[in-house]
Amino acid sequence: MLSLDDKIFLAVGYDNRSNPTDKNLIFEWSDNNWTDISNSTINNASSLKQFFIEDNEVKCLGKFSTNGVLNNILSFSDGNWVPEGNSITKKSDDETFNSAVYHDNMLYATGNFSSPSSPHISLATWDGSSWKPANYPPFLGKNITLGRFNDEVVIYGK
Repeated sequence: MLSLDDKIFLAVGYDNRSNPTDKNLIFEWSDNNWTDISNSTINNASSLKQFFIEDNEVKCLGKFSTNGVLNNILSFSDGNWVPEGNSITKKSDDETFNSAVYHDNMLYATGNFSSPSSPHISLATWDGSSWKPANYPPFLGKNITLGRFNDEVVIYGK
């Protein structure tokens, strides 16, 4: 759940959608009424993880496919969900997000990812236009979860 201006957004989603008939949904509360603002990209996403606010827009994190192109970020703009940037996850179920936190114009996400430079990444950053493997912290095992403390990003890992 997330609020922006006079609206509340609620996501009802799956981390890993195993049944194709299950649908992810996003609702908006405005004027004492819930409205389904989902579209087919949201409904059929293999993962719908969480919301964040960037540039005064509601955005969601997950595994989305639009016309065969994979994305991990959708922004809610003029009543539509618009895909953004590249993808840090593949279609396989083992690549997914664990947690994310937005801080100081950067989204930090933990999970299981791969890229051309590394077969295993557990911390990635989104700078508003693209995903990149994070160079820190130097955990040898994995980055498990993120949070905020004293206006800093805190990471728990192995």
